[in-house]
Amino acid sequence: RSSETPLQIAAFDNMVYWSTIGDDGVTGSLFSYSLDKGETTQMMSGFDFNAGFMVDDGRIMWADSSQRAIMKMDRSGGEIEIVAPRQYAIGDIAQSRFDLYFSSKADNTVQRLTKNGELQEVIAIGQQDPGEIMVTEDRVFWFNESNGTIMYLPL
Repeated sequence: RSSETPLQIAAFDNMVYWSTIGDDGVTGSLFSYSLDKGETTQMMSGFDFNAGFMVDDGRIMWADSSQRAIMKMDRSGGEIEIVAPRQYAIGDIAQSRFDLYFSSKADNTVQRLTKNGELQEVIAIGQQDPGEIMVTEDRVFWFNESNGTIMYLPL
């Protein structure tokens, strides 16, 4: 059990993952809980999970405002890698099977990034403070927080 405040939660297979925010209001930790074993493990600490966090079949990915990057780590732990450096003011991240989508408040865009970080492209420009984002089977949706609109594009 951590004295840090829970921030975001995700689940995959028999595991539950959650991020926290520490007393400094920025950096936090990542924990996992095995439903099979009933065990909690602190996987890492000292990272910022404020701007998005998700889990897929092989990795944990998050947008780290302090590092100004989209980061990833294997679900079983291990080395932390930067997938997309120099990302400023990320609003949120979401995923499809092969791609990662994120909103950028710095340049008012929505972008697509392959999960391995090889290809990045802007898919929507001129947004108004794009925030929370989600992906369905055939569309990507996001909020424009400044004007209260919900936008989407087909995938």
